[in-house]
Amino acid sequence: MLKRQLPMLSEFITTNWSHPIILGLSALERPLDKTVPDEEYITRGPEQFGYIVLPDGKTTPDLTFPLTVLLESPEEEL
Repeated sequence: MLKRQLPMLSEFITTNWSHPIILGLSALERPLDKTVPDEEYITRGPEQFGYIVLPDGKTTPDLTFPLTVLLESPEEEL
């Protein structure tokens, strides 16, 4: 999808990294309305929301996952 939608960015990434990993991030888990307060969001707090979208499309609430991937990758791949 990246190659189709943003071919120059895709080419830059694949030229500079041999095994890139593409992740997504949802910081809020849902859109917030400017006029209607989200009571659950207010009650639970922002730290309880958000997730990482993994390359296979699954999600994880572990927002440190990208750091784990970086720390486990050999330096020459970064």
